[in-house]
Amino acid sequence: MYSVESDNDFDTLPSRMDVQVDRTTFTVTEDDVSKKLIQLKIDKSPGTYQRVLYETRDVIIRPLFLIFRKSLKFGTLPTDWKLAEVTAVHKKGSKSEIIDLLA
Repeated sequence: MYSVESDNDFDTLPSRMDVQVDRTTFTVTEDDVSKKLIQLKIDKSPGTYQRVLYETRDVIIRPLFLIFRKSLKFGTLPTDWKLAEVTAVHKKGSKSEIIDLLA
């Protein structure tokens, strides 16, 4: 599931965003996003998500920056970021004990 955003929404926003939240000012730039993506520890993270973010950082810096900037400006998050499917992974012990706990 993906959200569809109008490109025109982003054209009206500045390239640097200073936002006041609870008396704290946050400044977000494309350089900030780039630095965070470069700092990802891809060898220590489970799964492939961090590696994908790291390997595609040159392409995704601008779109991520625009999402963060718009989110800070309006004080909201994209709906897709609020949704999650959580699946329990059995690691050890009796599976029947887990089923008893869920009942």
